[in-house]
Amino acid sequence: MLILVKSFLSNKQKNKKRKINFSLILKKIEIGIPLVCMILMTTIIFIQVVGRYLFHYSISWSEEIGRYLVIWITFGGSVLAFRKGAHIGVNALVNILPPKIRYYVQLLSQFITICFFIVLGYYGTIHTINQIIHLQLGPATRLPMAIPYAAIPIGSLLVIYYLINKFVIEVKNNNIRM
Repeated sequence: MLILVKSFLSNKQKNKKRKINFSLILKKIEIGIPLVCMILMTTIIFIQVVGRYLFHYSISWSEEIGRYLVIWITFGGSVLAFRKGAHIGVNALVNILPPKIRYYVQLLSQFITICFFIVLGYYGTIHTINQIIHLQLGPATRLPMAIPYAAIPIGSLLVIYYLINKFVIEVKNNNIRM
């Protein structure tokens, strides 16, 4: 969590002009959402535990909100990891390949990952829209279930954005080298 706070506070614009920088705004949002969710979840669950054990009072909605926040933290953290290239991977087989074949295997891997997130985003969007149409509410909070489900298409869209950027950059860089 400390890394998120430092990253959020250190992303200051270099020039003093007030330009709208889409990339900077996107970085602030993708760092801010998991950060705020982590702070809220930690606070709510701490209050729940203290209330339950010290005052013998339990907040009925804390577990449900905690689950929703974990969903947003997961997809927000996934976006951050894809932007920074921090997801784990098993490269043992890829690393023993010749450089040209390795390049194409990595591009294929990125393409398959993009396809996976397109499918995930598509079905996540359909499911979120169904939640909106049917007005399904959470049992304890009475919040629309579309709120936690919306993390799937939003997270998928942002991951796709970063993967396509990475894919295009790698193709351009390889064309320069060839």
